[in-house]
Amino acid sequence: MKGYIWIAAAAVVLVVMVLLSLRCTLFPGIFDCEGNGDGNSGNNRKPITPTPPPNAIKIYLASSNTKENWINKVVEQFNQEQHTITSGAPIFVEATHVLSGGSQRDILAEKIKPTVWSPGDSSWVDRANEIWEDLYGRPLVAGACPSTILAPSGFAMWRPMAEALGWPDKPISWDDLMALSADPAGWAGLGHPEWGQFTFGHPHPTYSNVGLQIMTALAYSTLGTTSGLTPEQVYSDDVVAAFTYVEQNTYHYGKQSRNLINRMVLRGPEYLHAVATSEAETLKTNFERSDELRFQLVFIFPAEGTFWSEHPYCILDTEWVSEQQVEAAEIFRDYLLHPDQQALAIENYLRPVDPGIPLHCPLCIEDGADPRVTTDVVPALESPSAETAEAVKDVFLQTKKKATVILLLDTSGSMQGDKIKNAVKGASSFIGRLHCDDKSTPLALGASPLPFPHWPRWDVLVISAKNSGAY
Repeated sequence: MKGYIWIAAAAVVLVVMVLLSLRCTLFPGIFDCEGNGDGNSGNNRKPITPTPPPNAIKIYLASSNTKENWINKVVEQFNQEQHTITSGAPIFVEATHVLSGGSQRDILAEKIKPTVWSPGDSSWVDRANEIWEDLYGRPLVAGACPSTILAPSGFAMWRPMAEALGWPDKPISWDDLMALSADPAGWAGLGHPEWGQFTFGHPHPTYSNVGLQIMTALAYSTLGTTSGLTPEQVYSDDVVAAFTYVEQNTYHYGKQSRNLINRMVLRGPEYLHAVATSEAETLKTNFERSDELRFQLVFIFPAEGTFWSEHPYCILDTEWVSEQQVEAAEIFRDYLLHPDQQALAIENYLRPVDPGIPLHCPLCIEDGADPRVTTDVVPALESPSAETAEAVKDVFLQTKKKATVILLLDTSGSMQGDKIKNAVKGASSFIGRLHCDDKSTPLALGASPLPFPHWPRWDVLVISAKNSGAY
């Protein structure tokens, strides 16, 4: 019997170690899996930049990663042109590409200290201003934050599936996607039984600008309005019911939309049929991952209205930003808004803020975008207030699929000393990061027989494998 237990335990360890190796694939909403392959996380990627000239006035730009390609090209061009402030000192811009929610928290905690912050939407700035004013008696951003580009949020879907729904000529709404999710026949109702049930994923609204926007858009759609969303409305029975329905039919979460699209590319149409993302991310995937795509992706605007993310340019009013840096940041802001740089945005899958600049491919039907859609066709939703944005995040956390976490720890003699201390420390840290509604079931590997037939169903399985410390 004892031998059986240890054989079974060893099998469990092996299985779990395999699961751990796939944790970013299986559970991206739990683990920090946003690496881009070079050791940097998705919340701290820097383009390659030349060495700044002597006595340069450095501008540190924390920019949302949706506009990464465009910002990198503009920054490189700007630095090469050697612009100066009135004193003659050269300006040097260094850009870091961030998640809107993650950068908000990092700035408020002073983990990062940018000169300029450009999240996806002004609601992140509004909330940061409120918190900063509570802490220091003044807002984080005192001046205006002009829009830099437009990056509408919506859904990326495989082209054959989108065309089955009527894209690009038929408007597709949240209601259409919810009805498709609810249909027991799935895609069979549209003549494609081979596609099975509709599968959908969206990014986490606490971290991702698109995640926050798509859930806010669902609230607007449920209420049949495009502006004036209040926290009370978000907490209304109708909106909570809509959130509950969508979350119970969400197949996969991700920390950011790029993570989800990468899953679509790697695992194909059998895995996910649509994800919430930006138009820019959809087109970027088509061009940069074309050799890996089984079908082209297309971008779908939610017919009832969407967020035409304006990506504000905000110069921080903090002690770490000097007057010279403010002057330099204003010069770079004007450079970003110049028609030449706005036209360059189109080549990088973004829409200029100047409507007088004509659109062209890749913002075209053949490349997966519909240039005919404007704010006259799909209304621009009003950005939520800081309080409303917090309500959206809260209702999401209440209604999302819950995680049941089983934590296995090896307490045998081989774990004595620092190993068991590290295991306990790691386990405590992990449990402390869980949401209050998540369930944790501690089991000790080696301390007692494992009740295999009686284990509850779980979504996440984490183990401190024998002799390897804590994960």
